[in-house]
Amino acid sequence: MELDGVPDDELRPALRRMAGERAATFAVLSCVLAGAYLLVPEIRRGIGYPGQAARTAPFDQAAGEIMDGVLDPVLERGPIHRAVPRQAAADAT
Repeated sequence: MELDGVPDDELRPALRRMAGERAATFAVLSCVLAGAYLLVPEIRRGIGYPGQAARTAPFDQAAGEIMDGVLDPVLERGPIHRAVPRQAAADAT
């Protein structure tokens, strides 16, 4: 179902049909539109959402969490990885 060219007054029924007949497509479209909506600066200001920002933990907080043992299971387990075949690695470069 194409939505391009659907008149504004028929858009809501067309979306309802899509939701019923092509649920997976409608789910993807809904996620994309919801994400795009939050990219509009006027919308973000209106709802008080500043957007995503990197927030580095203060050193003392990070050190405290590490000292509390949060990484102990990872350190005890040791490194885990999957070896990449040499040919696949060469092809990737």
